[in-house]
Amino acid sequence: MSMAYMVIYTYTAELYNTKIRVLSMGFFNFISKISGVAMPLVVDVFYSFGPTGPFIIFGLLSLISSISIYTMKDTTNMDLDD
Repeated sequence: MSMAYMVIYTYTAELYNTKIRVLSMGFFNFISKISGVAMPLVVDVFYSFGPTGPFIIFGLLSLISSISIYTMKDTTNMDLDD
């Protein structure tokens, strides 16, 4: 999962032009750190729905992520500094 996130993180950086890349990547890094801190609390909340609750939520989020990645445009050989 960590490797998949690293690929998405790198790909997302290439979607933005150079002028706003640093700001957007800093924001995404901030959100990922906050999410890492909140994750134990989120797991406890969904565990109250049953022992499979966190796994179902994780599966749904993974499905949504894979669909959104599949629909992204290809940026190969594109000049992003326009």
